[in-house]
Amino acid sequence: MKYGRASLAVMEGLEDIEEIDLYLEASTCVNCHQLSSMNMILEGKIHQLEKFSLNNEQRLKFMEENSIAWEKKALEYEVNLEILIKQRGSLQEEIQDLQKKNDKLLKEFKLNFWKPSKKQRSKSLNRVEDLRIMERNPHAPMVLNSDILDAIKNRRYSLKHVDPIKEKEKQRLLRKESDQYYSEFDIAKIIERQIALAFSDESDEETEEWINKKINNDKGSFSSLDSNG
Repeated sequence: MKYGRASLAVMEGLEDIEEIDLYLEASTCVNCHQLSSMNMILEGKIHQLEKFSLNNEQRLKFMEENSIAWEKKALEYEVNLEILIKQRGSLQEEIQDLQKKNDKLLKEFKLNFWKPSKKQRSKSLNRVEDLRIMERNPHAPMVLNSDILDAIKNRRYSLKHVDPIKEKEKQRLLRKESDQYYSEFDIAKIIERQIALAFSDESDEETEEWINKKINNDKGSFSSLDSNG
């Protein structure tokens, strides 16, 4: 039986125990040396695995803590989202109410804006037929409606006397005078007069005197018409 490099025969030839111990130390077991080396390698790997496992445990713990924090934030976001949804719903309801109020106020404003005044003057002719009658016969008596009769009764209405003949004559004279005024100051006539003056002895001062005299005469005619009216 061999014990590594040492053998029993050799150890039997040795008489002293110390010699046997020295022989065993000298002839070390090869398998024991290999096992020791493998044991050291395995111990190093185990140490690395323990270190890696410790790092993984720390990372896992950190991730768990972050996960808890993110879960809390997600819960806060959900609560805030619900609050915002409720606020949005309430704001939409307020907007709808304000829109309805705005439409109502706009409608009332338009009605009040276009509503005729209560103190407006009553119309003497409230029908189209009456207007046509007055156009055909201006001297026909005025048609009085209930509003005018009530106003006259309560002394809130006064009739102004208008003579249609004098009024028409005044308008006719005014139109005639204005037509004559503008015809005499027509540009063509003024140019014609200037051309004629170029071949005559009349000066520009005499032309200006003629124009001023004409203007003063026309003003007097218009003022006389106003005083007659």
